[in-house]
Amino acid sequence: MACGPGDLQGLVPPLSSARLGNHLYVQDSLFQACGQTNVSCKMVKGKLVEVGKWPWQVSILFLGIYICSGSLIHRQWVLTAAHCLQRSTDPKQYSVRVGVQRLPENGTQLVVTRIVIHEDFNNLISQDIALLKLRDPVFWSPLVQPVCLPSSKFQPPIGTMCWVIGWGLTDTQVTPKPSYSLQEVAVKIINNNICNQRYQFLFLKGQKKFIGSDMLCADSEWGMDSCQ
Repeated sequence: MACGPGDLQGLVPPLSSARLGNHLYVQDSLFQACGQTNVSCKMVKGKLVEVGKWPWQVSILFLGIYICSGSLIHRQWVLTAAHCLQRSTDPKQYSVRVGVQRLPENGTQLVVTRIVIHEDFNNLISQDIALLKLRDPVFWSPLVQPVCLPSSKFQPPIGTMCWVIGWGLTDTQVTPKPSYSLQEVAVKIINNNICNQRYQFLFLKGQKKFIGSDMLCADSEWGMDSCQ
């Protein structure tokens, strides 16, 4: 895309409603459909940056400090990783910010009232999934939209390109630098057997595989992913 001067003023407003099949999903003047982006440009410290590319991405805070990312799946529900919530099971200690492109920006901070962690999560990487319930429903906007959820039977074919999005460290040096802007990297789905071969050194005694059937294995041609 080409970025010109200005901010969100030239953004075309989304449709007044959206339908999934024959079912009306939600009525909202700023809701188009799940998984829809509203990319525009904004001046940030004298530089033009894209905003609205990942409007379902939220930042999760513990005692006011950023700890993890999450995805908005409903007006009051955020999907995230269970390991992000190991510091405490008290929802009052967590909050969520929506509509954030850079971490120093405030966005809209929302109170968490409930934490739901997968019952089979045991501090390892399998079943590493959790939900956060927000006290107040979010309002859809060009920068705040829900992501689409696949069916439980969905299995992306080997070779499918996917995106990893989040804030974090962007350098592997001794003193890595934190990223305040939302980052993205393309990764390719590969066979889980390949990952099990690569990570044999992580197997526990008697363990035959590391990557479970509930997980996806991905590789990046550029040597970057969410952990590098």
